Amino acid sequence: MRRTLAVLALGLTTLLASCGFQPVYAPGASGRSIGAITIPEIEGRTGFLLRQELLKRTQAGASDSNAPTRTLFLTLKEDLLPVVSRIDGFASRSDLSGTVVYYLSPAKPGGKAISGFIVVSVGLNQEGAPFGDVALQSDAEERLAVAIAERLHAEILLKSARTP
Repeated sequence: MRRTLAVLALGLTTLLASCGFQPVYAPGASGRSIGAITIPEIEGRTGFLLRQELLKRTQAGASDSNAPTRTLFLTLKEDLLPVVSRIDGFASRSDLSGTVVYYLSPAKPGGKAISGFIVVSVGLNQEGAPFGDVALQSDAEERLAVAIAERLHAEILLKSARTP
């Protein structure tokens, strides 16, 4: 049984290596960092939280201080959309949706820039308690910032691996 598993693992490793597979998050992997990035301030509370999350992700692997600095420009648009309405017309469940349009400047003059957009939604219950909605919406903004940062970082890593 062990021998079969070892042969299967060896065959799978060979297959992945031959297809050009490069792990992004493995130690020493080429796609782990996209280099030094500056991120201008983003408007609003969610924008502030998003910028902090992105800085955590992008600065973690950037150790080469001689590398050219790229700039990540972002615009964030938030919408609070009622999903479930009660009989009295108030929403009992809503989605906080965030749309981010981004542009990552090229690392070198004449290099290729990376751009795109991402749409992420998180749900929140609205209890109707006084000031309870404020705390729930604040929590939803934090979760939205984390979700956008994860998706954006992964998308930029993927696109930068494909860009020469």
